[in-house]
Amino acid sequence: MAYGVTYICRGDTPGSAYVTAAREGIPTLLAEAGGQGILSEPDVQTHVRGLTNVARTFGMLPGEPTPAPRYVWIRESVTLRATTDGLYYPRARLEEHVEPGQHLGSITDPFGEPKAVVTAPTAGFIKYVGTSLAINRGDPLLSIAVPEAS
Repeated sequence: MAYGVTYICRGDTPGSAYVTAAREGIPTLLAEAGGQGILSEPDVQTHVRGLTNVARTFGMLPGEPTPAPRYVWIRESVTLRATTDGLYYPRARLEEHVEPGQHLGSITDPFGEPKAVVTAPTAGFIKYVGTSLAINRGDPLLSIAVPEAS
């Protein structure tokens, strides 16, 4: 929460540096901003503000941290993967709220013939969307963040 971003996910990826450190009692976080491997100036400023907030929280810098306008705790992230090879056409947008059964995209063959429809298995909001046109079976397509009950 000290980092000051809106969305907070609890992670437990075995073998990751942040989980290993946390299990040893060392405060850790994995912060993400931007998308598609591209950082814009506002994304960089998100990290600068976050690191400054953490340093202020631990007394390493003077001043008070700047809190996020609101916090959303994520209970679970559901990653949807391609069920077939083909061309992926996403319809979902980042942070869009989705409902179960909602059409989120499609996979076609190179001639445009449908091979698979991607639908939401749960309610939540879109955490990330893959942008590669050509995909293989098993590739991640998108992730739905499921908030904790309010």
